[in-house]
Amino acid sequence: MATPAEPAPDKEAPLAFMFSLPEEKEGEAAKIPFFRVFPGGKDKNGKDASSTLATLKLARGESKLYTAEDAKPGLIVLLRRLVLMPLPDGDYRAILEGEFNAVETRLPKTTMERLLAGEKTDLIFESETQKGIRPLAFKVEATTKLRAALHMGVLICYGGEGRATITHYGLLRAHTYESPPVSLGPEDDTKPVYIGRPVKPTLKSDGSPETLPIIN
Repeated sequence: MATPAEPAPDKEAPLAFMFSLPEEKEGEAAKIPFFRVFPGGKDKNGKDASSTLATLKLARGESKLYTAEDAKPGLIVLLRRLVLMPLPDGDYRAILEGEFNAVETRLPKTTMERLLAGEKTDLIFESETQKGIRPLAFKVEATTKLRAALHMGVLICYGGEGRATITHYGLLRAHTYESPPVSLGPEDDTKPVYIGRPVKPTLKSDGSPETLPIIN
């Protein structure tokens, strides 16, 4: 018996995927996945960054979805939704949403061709944002890499990496902490760690999807 052909995505329409954990059961509320940078509250050199992280959380606001996890040492990063918008030249505008805001990057045409063809592809998001005034002033530089493939309209994430650098501008001097790279899954790429289920984005009057505020 012939295998049904995978439906081709509409290359003119935006795509959106809501992330959840692969073990989610039918009928259960979806749990938005997260990873933790600065595990244990330490930077890559073992230096204690917990005071700066606590102050940043205070300035940012506590997580409404994972209050207990947010209170633990380190800084959690939520992966809520990925929005992909085709551009006239074949590239895609890609927006990755967290809990409070979103980051944006441009994915080359060749990257999107691999993703849409079902090949495992690295999607890289980099951001830099500044918040507050001294002594509650911060610069946060973050990188999130997702190793993903599109199968039957579902985005399968097999892993990736997260990292962040935080500079805290105090009253007298600045303190910079760099998180060790955090693996988001096993290196063998055999089991999904996150599932991006397709959702229909709400469109604004200009036809672009509504998203959380973009910080970069």
